[in-house]
Amino acid sequence: FDYDKTFTFLNTRLETGFKINLNNADENQLAQRFDYDVDDYVVNDALTNTFLFKQNVYASYVTARFRIKKWSIRAGTRAELTDISFIQENMPNADFKPYMSFFPSLAVTRSFSKTMRGSLNYSRRITRPRAFAL
Repeated sequence: FDYDKTFTFLNTRLETGFKINLNNADENQLAQRFDYDVDDYVVNDALTNTFLFKQNVYASYVTARFRIKKWSIRAGTRAELTDISFIQENMPNADFKPYMSFFPSLAVTRSFSKTMRGSLNYSRRITRPRAFAL
């Protein structure tokens, strides 16, 4: 969900939004070896595991942009609530308490002509591992 509104009398633009990212993975691994005594495959318990991974991220953001003559300033923040759990059959479960993260951003732009402008930007990001990386 995204919403933006321009206020012409203030030369301002306001953007806000909300996003939900649900990531659930069932990564089962079954390893077998051939047992010649029974003439069949048997499960290798040392290499077999059930791994359930859950990562739900609930995020919202708000950004405001102001224009004053040849300058443009955009400031905002993103708030994320992250809920993660790991469940393994052969090991103790790792359950984490949900946690909040805040990601500020700031951009200052100066126009020099219709085709040239310069800007300075700052933003904080996070990269989360997916199930295949774990």
